Amino acid sequence: MRRKRSENIGVALCTLGQPQQAIERFERAKEVYLCLGAEKEAAGCNMNIGSALWMLGQPRQAIEHHERARAVYLHLGLDEKVATCDMSIGVALDSLGQPQEAIEHHQRAKGLFLHLGFYKEAADCGNNIGSALYALNQPHQAIEHYSRAKEVHLRLGLEQEVAGCDKNIGIALQTLGQPQLSIEQYERAKSVYLRLSLDKEVAGCDMSIGAGLYKLGRLQQAIEHHEQARIVFLRLGLDKEAANCDLNIGAALQGQQAIERLERAKAVFLRLNLEKEIAACNQNIGAVLASLVTGGGYRKWPHHVPASPRSSG
Repeated sequence: MRRKRSENIGVALCTLGQPQQAIERFERAKEVYLCLGAEKEAAGCNMNIGSALWMLGQPRQAIEHHERARAVYLHLGLDEKVATCDMSIGVALDSLGQPQEAIEHHQRAKGLFLHLGFYKEAADCGNNIGSALYALNQPHQAIEHYSRAKEVHLRLGLEQEVAGCDKNIGIALQTLGQPQLSIEQYERAKSVYLRLSLDKEVAGCDMSIGAGLYKLGRLQQAIEHHEQARIVFLRLGLDKEAANCDLNIGAALQGQQAIERLERAKAVFLRLNLEKEIAACNQNIGAVLASLVTGGGYRKWPHHVPASPRSSG
């Protein structure tokens, strides 16, 4: 009973956003399970440790624990658990810049989930395959996988998952130079997130809509969407995301107003030591200063984010 209680506390700590403390609980429970020869339960702890390590931004260590759990589940013939491990490993591999290896794990997991009749989980794998294909610069194929996953989620009445697919399709369409179509996808996703009170996701859609409007030359509307997103990000304490909004607003503004926004964004990026974003600010500030001297003719480069699809799992 004590070992199970320790494991349950670990799950609760993960839910509360305390993954490091959760890992300590899972490790404690795992030791007891191993002493008792309870392989399945020890593997469950490894899965949970892997999930907590993922939350801590340690994907390599997460993969190691999911691989250990997978080996046990495979030995015990627990296909659902094997598939879940494969999906988790795939998400982690994609985050490490190994999309081809990620696809292999997601395809394996999808096959098992379909065999077991777990259609939601199979659709999640399809969505993840789409994200990996996007990372491989194959946006057309990515859209095909997102669309198939969306069909399943629609049939199952899973609004949030449908919205996630719409958002991913929007990102791929943006990459293909179709801003108007991408805006339509983001607007669909945003309407769902608004209904579900998912403020961070709403703000992410507003940022992406702003990016599309910028490409269409509708700068004032782009600014309005980025401002809406910025307010939400600030309220949620997401400084990096709020600074990205300032950067994008600065790219749409002119003269001193643009410089003030860009400097504000740069100050945050300097504090967070984000070199790529700092460079984008400097590039834009340089372009604005040059235009003030020459009277125009210099182009600014916005830094629109989020710029990669969301994986499921």
